[in-house]
Order: sequence, then structure tokens, then C-alpha cells
Amino acid sequence: MEVFLQAVSSAAAIIATGLSLFLLRQGQSDRRALRREQRRDQATRISSWADWYSDDQMTFAQPRMPGIYVANASGAAIYDVFVDFRDPISGDHLRAPVGPVPPNDQKRVDVEVEGPFPSGWAPEQLFAQVNFLDAGGVRWTRGFQGRLLEDPGPGEDDFFERGGTLLDR
Repeated sequence: MEVFLQAVSSAAAIIATGLSLFLLRQGQSDRRALRREQRRDQATRISSWADWYSDDQMTFAQPRMPGIYVANASGAAIYDVFVDFRDPISGDHLRAPVGPVPPNDQKRVDVEVEGPFPSGWAPEQLFAQVNFLDAGGVRWTRGFQGRLLEDPGPGEDDFFERGGTLLDR
């Protein structure tokens, strides 16, 4: 009987230890997921899109032009913002600086085009993506389809390998 009680006691101790380790690991996993979400919080509030715009400078021949918009719906500024896009005529990869975007504000990058647009062309064909540094010092990229990724780092995005050109604005 004594051997039986020792066996039951040992089994209960092993089960309790296993359960404790499982719960500890689950708690650590939950904390990591929470930290990851907190790290992404500001970045999830940054959006970018391409659309037509019109202003006083437009002509009858060119009544509207494409622009790339960057909106910051967070409560903190984003810094070192730039957009990558394709030239509407040549298809070249271009990178244009935007500058900082204040909290709850947006900026537009005007896409300058020489000549007429190809037939059926729309601003979505710029395939614009925004790159920015959040208030926490983390660099992010939001692709033209809205996917948010942590930036791989300076020179790691193969922009120049694809023949990209920096625009000075």
C-alpha cells in the first residue's frame, strides 16, 4: 500500500510540474505576442495609396495628375518617410522623399509625368509602397497592397539592384 501511495504521489508531482511548465510557457508566449502587437501599434495606423488629384496648376490637356498619399492616423509623428513607385511612362523604379508626417495628418507626393498616360492607365499602376520610421525607432514598409512588414534594413530592400533611382524633391 505504501508503494502505491508513493507511486501516486510521484505521478501527481510529475503532472503538476508538467502543467506548471506548460502554463509558464503559455504565459511567455502571450507576453511575446502582446509585445509584438505593441511594437506594431503605430505602424498599423499608417496607410498609403495612389489616386488622381487636381489643383490650380492643371491644364485642359492634363486636367488631373497622379499622386501618392501617406496618411498617419496615429498620435505620434512618423519620420524619414519615402515612397517607392514605378514611373507611369517608363516603368522605372523611383524613390521620392516625403519627409516627416505629423500625427493625424497626411502628405501627398506629386508624380510628375512628361507626356500623355498610356491608354487605360490608373494610379494603382504606380505600385507605390511607403517606407517610414515610427516613433519607437523601428523602420516599416507598407506595400502597394497594404501589407505591413518590418523593413529589412538599409540597402537590404534590393531597390538599387532593380535599377532604382532616387528623386530629389
